[in-house]
Amino acid sequence: MHPFIPQDQARGYEQLIGELETDLCEITGYDKISFQPNSGAQGEYAGLRAIQCYHQAQDAHHRNVCLIPVSAHGTNPASAQMAGMSVEPVSVRKDGTIDFSDLETKVKKNKETLSCLMITYPSTFGVFEENITDVCELIHEHGGQVYLDGANMNAQVGLCRPGDYGSDVSHLNLHKTFCIPHGGGGPGMGPIGVKSHLAPFLPVHPLSSIDSSIGAVSAAHYGSASILPISWAYIRMMGGRGLRKATQVAILNANYMSKRLESHYKTLFRSSRSGLVAHEFVIDVRDFKKSANIEAVDIAKRLMDYGFHAPTMSWPVPGTLMIEP
Repeated sequence: MHPFIPQDQARGYEQLIGELETDLCEITGYDKISFQPNSGAQGEYAGLRAIQCYHQAQDAHHRNVCLIPVSAHGTNPASAQMAGMSVEPVSVRKDGTIDFSDLETKVKKNKETLSCLMITYPSTFGVFEENITDVCELIHEHGGQVYLDGANMNAQVGLCRPGDYGSDVSHLNLHKTFCIPHGGGGPGMGPIGVKSHLAPFLPVHPLSSIDSSIGAVSAAHYGSASILPISWAYIRMMGGRGLRKATQVAILNANYMSKRLESHYKTLFRSSRSGLVAHEFVIDVRDFKKSANIEAVDIAKRLMDYGFHAPTMSWPVPGTLMIEP
């Protein structure tokens, strides 16, 4: 769809986008969706700018500190910096979950300038934060907003909704969670969902003169609109039960693989209560460097020799493999 097509020539797209927005709001618990961002990182930037505009509307221009756990996605600090925020890291515990006492310390230290917490749930370490509601409440009590990175939404769909447990804004990777092909440099979609108080600050049409919004983050109002029918059709074909089943199978697959590999590879992070992982897990291969001079990249290349897609290498922890079945 041409970004400046006359409205009366895009009725079909308007209906499809409206129905997709309704579906995504129901899935996430948010009140409004913007389809303008073309990627997850662009969605992060748009969401953070919406938070900034919200604070400015409250005459709180001084709120510019973004707290980010070290278990968050790597793009998070970069997006916060691009949005003009000051980033402060939050520690995690040995099981990979947020160190709540360190979070409390950082929140109280920055209570006058706290803009937001940027958290990935479940984390990139492959664990669910069991006290996620308490984390969100702590931020809100001190005047901040919660940005929840939706890149791992495929471990939540049908089981829980970010808008219900305290998040204010998330981006959604339609090119990951909702069936659009991922990778190869192809077009992506990173729409952001927000609670109602942030809706006035969503991106607007590039030619719009609305002042309260962050403006446009893409030249096309609906981003890469031509690939939205894929997610629209996927949600309708799967239905609520199917979407929930896909999430359950993703989590089951990760735990199955972690269990099968545990006699050979140590899974670095598990829930301290259940002993389980989320939809992905991190295995430690650093000892092989000492015993056989083999590193993560060598294992990845050998897997590719046999036609397997290599896991993520040396991230989020150097010298490890992060497996997301």
